[in-house]
Amino acid sequence: TYHGDGITFQPGRKWEVHLPDQAPTEQFDDANLYGLGVDASDPVQGTYFKTSNNLPWALLIVEDWEWPLENVDLVDAYPQFATYAESAGSQNANWHASPKANKCYIP
Repeated sequence: TYHGDGITFQPGRKWEVHLPDQAPTEQFDDANLYGLGVDASDPVQGTYFKTSNNLPWALLIVEDWEWPLENVDLVDAYPQFATYAESAGSQNANWHASPKANKCYIP
């Protein structure tokens, strides 16, 4: 499936996605949704909504950027993003300025 193999049911309100390391609300189904697919959330460590490679489930981009085409992985559309995420933002801070034109929607 497009969202990976981790979510094979309709979790409804119990499923939340937040910016990296933002804890979910009390409505979140932490007993069944942590660790599904490639999720590496660890509430004991205060790590939420990231993969083991530090790739986030959500982004906050405050500048204009080119949207990846449908079904194109962000890492394929923006090759520098992986290093940015894996380094916790210490490298490739301008990753969003270097999209692959054939992988992004350009109006």
